[in-house]
Amino acid sequence: MKKTSRLLTRAMLTVLVLCPCFAWAKITVTEKIFHLGTKGLPEWTEFSGKTPHGRNLAINFESKANGKEATLFLYQDDVKQGWRVSLNGKRLGNLERFESKVLHSLKVPAGTLKDGQNKLAIEAPTAVDDILVGDAFIELDPVDEVLSHSFLEVSAFDKKTSVPLPCRFTITDANDFLMPLKVEPFPRLAVRPGVVYSIDGKCKVGVLPGEYLVHATRGFEYGVDTVKVTVGRGDT
Repeated sequence: MKKTSRLLTRAMLTVLVLCPCFAWAKITVTEKIFHLGTKGLPEWTEFSGKTPHGRNLAINFESKANGKEATLFLYQDDVKQGWRVSLNGKRLGNLERFESKVLHSLKVPAGTLKDGQNKLAIEAPTAVDDILVGDAFIELDPVDEVLSHSFLEVSAFDKKTSVPLPCRFTITDANDFLMPLKVEPFPRLAVRPGVVYSIDGKCKVGVLPGEYLVHATRGFEYGVDTVKVTVGRGDT
């Protein structure tokens, strides 16, 4: 499926979706987004008058044991301090210190999950920090495998000359959360969460199934182009 946008005067963005069939093993931890912080001590005026869920978060959920490495995904926003994440008492790491909206991933070592009830815990730092976190789920495969089933082939070029344009590609969901990407190492690409900088105006990225907005940015002369794409889940 090929999506093409014609929003710009000089530049054009194209996105090719590659989605072969595969087994989808997703475990829902929570579908809620939680406001965590210190009651009565809002970090910013935007949190004034709002009562946080608490400083810490504990969520019980049902799962099955993982015989190999799995991946925990959490949506987070406005994280500036070191929030600790653990699963069944085992430390997985921290939330990403990243003030923008992002879907963060953490490794879940083999044997961490158990059959039946499991517990995800997020512990606050000593410093005041209001954050949003939640809508968490687990994939029963390592992150590189999870992001190796569906791909976006993205390219930007000058409509008049068809010459590829160096640019920045930003991939978000409909709520502007930066998405996890798998990009093979290549000297003409630079990658950070949800963003790929391409010297030759093209890249191939592995993504989760879902609906995405792909933005191409190249200065004022060319403006910004955006394409909406849907990456389906494979069926076995």
